[in-house]
Parts: sequence; C-alpha cells; structure tokens
Amino acid sequence: MIQLSIIIVTYNSLQYIFNCIESIYEFNDLDESKFEIIIVDNSSIENFTEMSRLLFDKYKNRIQLIRNEENKGFGQGNNVGIKIAKGKYVCLSNPDILFRVPVFQKVLKLFQDNKDLAMIGGKQIGGRNSSFLNRPEYDFFVFTAILSDFLNIINLYFQNYFYLSGALLFID
Repeated sequence: MIQLSIIIVTYNSLQYIFNCIESIYEFNDLDESKFEIIIVDNSSIENFTEMSRLLFDKYKNRIQLIRNEENKGFGQGNNVGIKIAKGKYVCLSNPDILFRVPVFQKVLKLFQDNKDLAMIGGKQIGGRNSSFLNRPEYDFFVFTAILSDFLNIINLYFQNYFYLSGALLFID
C-alpha cells in the first residue's frame, strides 16, 4: 500500500531532476513499495521526450512521468499529479530540492499522531533560506522582510502571519 506520493512539477528542469530523484532514493527511509514518484512535465514535447528517455534508462518504471498537455503553471501541474496519486499523504516538491536527511517516516508519524495537522513545510537551505513567507496582508512595512528572514533562521513560524513556501510541502 502506497503511503506517500511524491509529486514533482518540472518545466525545462532536466539539469535538476536527476539530483532531486537521487536524493529521494538516497535518503528514503520507507520501503520502496510504500512511496511513488510522479513527475508532471510542463515542458515542450522535445524536452519531455528527452526527459522520458533518460528517466526510463535510469529508473525503468519506478517513476511515473506525465506530460501536461497544457502548461497552466505550478499549481495546476501539482493538481494533475494529485489526481493520480495513490498515497494517503502527498509531498509536493520543486525539481531543485535536494533531501539531506531521511524525513519521510518522521513526517508520516507526525500526521498519524496529530489528526489536526494538514500540512508540513520543509526547511530550505540555500538561496534566501525562506521556508515560510509573509502573508500579503501583513507585508506592510520595510522591516517585515527582515523580520521574516530572521524568524526563518531561528525556525519560528506563526501560522497567522506567514505561509509555507511551496518548494517542499507534505499534505495530508
């Protein structure tokens, strides 16, 4: 029984996707039969064809690759993946995400132990390190961004004032 569906939406992301997938397998702490990887590609047919060939050569049928007929963006691409996902829980990941530690068992246990928990965001390292961002209605003065950056550093999140970054989300 699949517990976790990992959905990755790509757009001309061939340079990132293999490192992302390799990090999933390297730091996977679930039995391989308990998770699935679904890639929804928003790229042109030429890019899709190349990605399809390379993914099949390396992973055979371990990864499900879907060509999105029309690129309507990141959110719509995730919805395409969610519609076919078989897992009770879903992980939405950008193609440039690299897992650094095993997290899947811990995330599933958090969901199972707390029925009120709907979403878990991943800690981002690199770039701005923004694991969460200001909700627009609270982004009203110049110090908000500085405060948000500081709170990201110390891992202090207030759900009424921030929203989780969409780069890596786990959803029940």
